Amino acid sequence: MIALREGSDLALRSIGPKENWRQVHPMCRFRCCYSCMHARKTTDRPRKSTSMRTICSVRYPGRGPPSLAALALVILGIVPSTDARAQPLAQIPDPALSDVASSPEIISADAFDQYSPQTALDAVELIPGFNIREVETRRGIGTNETNVLINGRRVTGKLDDVVATLRRIPFEDVIRIEIGDAADFNIVGVAGDAVNIVTGTNDLSGQFSWNPVFRIRRTDPVLLDGSVSLSGSSGPFEYTFGFENTSLRDGAAGPELVFLADGSLVDRRDEVFELDLDRPRISGNLRYEGSNSHEGNVSFAAARSYFDFEEVSFRLTGDPMEQTRTLAQRQRERSWEVSADYQFPFIGGTLKLIGVRREESLPVTTSVTTEIAATQSASATVFTEDRQERQTTFRAEQRFGGKSGNWLIAGEYGFNRFRNDTLLEFVGPDGDRTEIPLSGSDGTIEEERVEATLSYSGQVARDVALQATAGGEVSWIEQTGNTLSNRRFFRPKGVVTVNWQASEDLKVFAEVERRIGQIEFIDFLASVNLTDDQQNLANPDLRPPQSWDFEIGATKQFSGITRSTVRIFARDISDLVDRIPVGDLGDAIGNIESAWLYGVEWDSTLDLSGILTRGMRLDARIQLQESELEDPVTGRERRISNNLRHLVDIGFRHDVSGSNWVWGGNLEYVRRAADFRFDEFSVFRQGAVGSVFVEHKDVFAGIGIKATVEQSLGDFQQVDRTRFVARRGREIDFIERRERNKGLIFRFSVSGTF
Repeated sequence: MIALREGSDLALRSIGPKENWRQVHPMCRFRCCYSCMHARKTTDRPRKSTSMRTICSVRYPGRGPPSLAALALVILGIVPSTDARAQPLAQIPDPALSDVASSPEIISADAFDQYSPQTALDAVELIPGFNIREVETRRGIGTNETNVLINGRRVTGKLDDVVATLRRIPFEDVIRIEIGDAADFNIVGVAGDAVNIVTGTNDLSGQFSWNPVFRIRRTDPVLLDGSVSLSGSSGPFEYTFGFENTSLRDGAAGPELVFLADGSLVDRRDEVFELDLDRPRISGNLRYEGSNSHEGNVSFAAARSYFDFEEVSFRLTGDPMEQTRTLAQRQRERSWEVSADYQFPFIGGTLKLIGVRREESLPVTTSVTTEIAATQSASATVFTEDRQERQTTFRAEQRFGGKSGNWLIAGEYGFNRFRNDTLLEFVGPDGDRTEIPLSGSDGTIEEERVEATLSYSGQVARDVALQATAGGEVSWIEQTGNTLSNRRFFRPKGVVTVNWQASEDLKVFAEVERRIGQIEFIDFLASVNLTDDQQNLANPDLRPPQSWDFEIGATKQFSGITRSTVRIFARDISDLVDRIPVGDLGDAIGNIESAWLYGVEWDSTLDLSGILTRGMRLDARIQLQESELEDPVTGRERRISNNLRHLVDIGFRHDVSGSNWVWGGNLEYVRRAADFRFDEFSVFRQGAVGSVFVEHKDVFAGIGIKATVEQSLGDFQQVDRTRFVARRGREIDFIERRERNKGLIFRFSVSGTF
C-alpha cells in the first residue's frame, strides 16, 4: 500500500495486487499487505507517537524531514504546488501504477494535525470531496452499501451503524486512511470512492464530548448530550467501549389557519409544541487478530429511548369557541443488538462467518384531549401500541483469489418477526372508556429469507476494474392475527460495477444493479394517526419493491479544487411502496406498479488558499432529484410521496494559520415533494438553515471548544394541507396552513482525548 520511490522525501503510492509486497517498517513494526487492505500486527507495537503514526514514511540521506504542517496541507490539497513533492496525493504520477486500474491513496494520520480531530468520524468528514454514503434500508447484511470500511471490514450492525462506530474510535487510534475506488476494497454494490480506516491501539486511550444546546425561547436547554469511549489492547485482542446520550429539546409556536375552498377563513388556532428526547446507548467492539489469517469481531449495542411530545392548540374562532386541543405522545423504546464475524483459511481460500441478532420493543401511547370552556367538559381519544420486533441473520462468505481476480460465494439466511398489539379507546367527560374497533391492527408477521450470490472482482484491462454479482432470494411471509396470509416470493438480484482510471487525475465509474427493497412490517397492519385525524387500513398483500438502478459518474482532481465528484443516477422501480386507495373512501400502504426516480449529485472541495488566504476551504454538495409515477387515485402523473427534490449543503472553514482558531459556517436547504393520501395532500416548506461557528482546537491539554449559532432563514416552517370531500382531486373540503417559528439555537461542544 505504501512503497518507496527514489527522489522523494515521502513515498506515497499504492501497491498493485501483482506485487504482493510484504515488508516490516522499522519504525511502526507493522506488516503492510494489499490483500488484507489493512496493517497486520507482527510484533508488539511501540507507544504511539507522531512519528510512529506516519506509517512507512522515510527520510532519504541528505534530505531533511518534511514539515508536518506542510505535509498536511499537501496531502489534503489545501496548498497548490508546482513540483511533484508538493502536489496533492492523487496528482503524483507513478509509472509503477501502469498495471493496475487504480489503487488506494494513503492519507497518514499526521495529515490531519492542523484540524485536530477528536474521533475517526471527524477525520472522515474532513476528507475533500468525500461523503459517507447514507445506507438505505436493505434486506440482510450482504448488501450493506456503505462506502466506509474499518480495518478492511464493513460494519454489519444496524443499531450500531458505521457513523456510531466511527464516533466511538478516538482519532489517536487512527494510523492512516486509505481512499480509492470501492472495487479496491472489494465492496460490492458501491460505485465511486470508498475509504478504509486503519486503526491500532496499544495504550489505553479514550475520547469524550459534551454538547449542550440552548434556545432563546420555549424549550429547556440540552445539558446531557455527550459521549465517552475507551480503547485499548491486550495481546491479540483490541477493544473499544463507549457510552453516549443523544438528547434533543425542540419546540415552536405559531398560528394554524383553516380556509374553505373559496378562501374564506373559518378557523384560527394558536399552537405551541414541545418535544423531549433522550437516547442513552452503550456499545462496544472486541477484535481478535490471530496467526495464520484468523480474525474475529464481536460488537454489541443496547439503547433506551425516552420520547415525549405535546402540542397544545387554542381555537380562537369556529364552533364551538374557546376549544383547547392537546395532542400528547409517549414512547419508551428498548433495543439491543449483537453481531459477530470470524474468518479463517478454508479449502484454498478464506471463509467468513457472520451472525447478527437484534431485538426491539416499542410501546407507544398517543392521545388527543379536547376541552370545551363553555361546558367545562373534556373528552379524549387514546391509541396504544405495543410493537415487538426480532431479527436474526446468518451469513457465510467463501472467498477465492487468483491471478485473474477474486471470487466470492455467499449464502445468507434471515428470520424476522414483528408483533403489534393495539387498543383504541374513547374517554368520555365522565371518565368512562369505550373501545373503538380497529380491524386489522393486531397481528404477527414473520418472514423467512434465503439468499445465494456469486461475485467476481478483478482487472479486465490495464486501467479498468470490474465487479459483478449475480444471485437470487427466496422469501416466505406469513401473517397471523386479524388477517391470515401466507405468501412466497422469488427475486433475482445482482450488480455490475466498472471503474476506469481514465488518467492520473480522472476516475470514471458506472453501475447497474437489480435491487430488492425492504418493507416495514408495521405497514401490513391498520393504524390511526390522531394528529391529523387519519386512518391507515390494513394491507396483507404488501410486496417488497424491486428496481433497476443505473449510475454513472466521475471523480477528478483540479488545480485549486482538491476533489470533485459528479454522478448521474436513475432508478426504474417496480412495486413501489406508497399509499394506494382501498375501497371507496380509504387508503393503505401498498404497491404502485411502476415509478421512475432520477437525478444528479455534485460533491466538491474547493481550496481557497490561493484565492483568499491560507487555510480556507469550501465544501459543497448539491443534489437535484425528480420522480414520476401514475397517481392511483387521480390517474395523473405526480412525484413519489415525500421524495427528495433539492438538497444544497455548502460549508466554509478557515483554519487560521499559526493558531488553534477555526471559524466558518454552513448553509443547508432541503426541499421535498408533497405527501399524498387518498383524500388529501400536504406540502412542507422551510427556509434554508444557516449557521456560523468559532472553535479553539486546544484550549487546555488538547481540549477543544466550539460555539455555533444556528437559525432557519426567515425563521419559519410551514405545512399546507388540502383535504378533499372524498377522493383527492375533486371537491375541496378545507385548506389548512400551519406556521411555526423556532428562533435562534446556540450549540456548544467541548471535546478532548485522554
